[in-house]
Amino acid sequence: MTKAAFLSAGGDVFISSLVLKLWKERWYDEIDKMYICLNNHSETPLGPIKEFISKQIDDPKVELIYHNRGIGNGKPITEMTLLAQEDLVMLLEDDGFIFTPGMVSKSFQKIECDSTDVVG
Repeated sequence: MTKAAFLSAGGDVFISSLVLKLWKERWYDEIDKMYICLNNHSETPLGPIKEFISKQIDDPKVELIYHNRGIGNGKPITEMTLLAQEDLVMLLEDDGFIFTPGMVSKSFQKIECDSTDVVG
């Protein structure tokens, strides 16, 4: 089964950068695609936003959506859900720090073996 993570981020590119740094260093191979919906709720200046986007778009696993104003959490999740083609998804907010390699795979495995429908 294919797997994706949805990162709904409110515009704080510094926090989101840490989430993505941990993903790239510790659990990159545990998903097939990372969807990032960055909505600028925090009104971060355009300079840091452009720098953040430029660092992410070169990765073939990343699909990035940007909204220049805040749109909450529900709309970004809906938008990523409609875009995604993967079988399983994991929802992250921009403070979703995953430090331990293998934890994402373990969570998906619980769903794949039908021991649960949702892991929280």
